[in-house]
Amino acid sequence: MTKKSNTPMRYELRQELDRAIRVRRLRMAAIAIAVLGLVASGFALIDVESHETRIRLGGTIDDVHNFAGKGAMDGLEVGVKLEDGRHIRVLSLKSRHPQVGDLIEITEHRHPSGRTVFTLR
Repeated sequence: MTKKSNTPMRYELRQELDRAIRVRRLRMAAIAIAVLGLVASGFALIDVESHETRIRLGGTIDDVHNFAGKGAMDGLEVGVKLEDGRHIRVLSLKSRHPQVGDLIEITEHRHPSGRTVFTLR
């Protein structure tokens, strides 16, 4: 059994301990706020990417190449000249049999973050 001393704590020591406790609590609060901010900004970025504007465009196939990537056995890389003059590349399945000169429909997906993606319809 330990014997408790009845001597009062010095004022300076009490202030030092209170300050150390306060600093520790402030550090923990700052870390919690930083983590919360990171999580919130991640959700905001995901929300921005989920909203998109879809525009249907017409185009003509001007070249067809084998796709050199994952799933290359099933895919083709199709070069398309859009009606507005832009040249784009989209992926297509070989089962669609795209031929040079075919008229096709493309959907342009514009995201608020500035990213633009084209899909073959």
